[in-house]
Amino acid sequence: MLNRTNKKYVLKMKQLTNYLLGILVVATTLQSCKKDESNAAYPSGQGKFTATGGISVDLSGSFSTFRRVTTSTYDSIYVGGNTTTAVVGLTFVNVKTPTTLPLNTLTSTQTALAAYITGTIASPIYYFSTLSASPGTATITAISSTAIEGTYSTTVKSFAGDSLTFSGTFKGSF
Repeated sequence: MLNRTNKKYVLKMKQLTNYLLGILVVATTLQSCKKDESNAAYPSGQGKFTATGGISVDLSGSFSTFRRVTTSTYDSIYVGGNTTTAVVGLTFVNVKTPTTLPLNTLTSTQTALAAYITGTIASPIYYFSTLSASPGTATITAISSTAIEGTYSTTVKSFAGDSLTFSGTFKGSF
């Protein structure tokens, strides 16, 4: 039986999941110019996101998404991207300085989580670090109002109980 505390947690998880899925849907529909492969700054909204291990991706240019949304109540950052068969990314809420966070941080003041979505539109398979007993960590090594850079290592778990472990890097501009 759900008590008041459990109901609040379930509601918060649903809200965070819906918010992340909204961001991920936007990420899959974004289209923009290809990134110059030199060491120049990435165009706004783009960067490089990598993952190796249980999944292997090297997303850059229009396949990467770096977004920051700031309101009076939160500052949300999404880094990741999409392939033709999957969406992978990290979400940070109210993280404004270099730090290392567990990828299951879901407090009233901060959020850090990893997500991987695969399958088909009709039958998506969702994996979240918040479902894992070993969610891993993300280290933000540099952050400003216009860019973010860091590393991560995570184990994400599906609602069916399947797990994937992967790690990588991210660097991009908002």
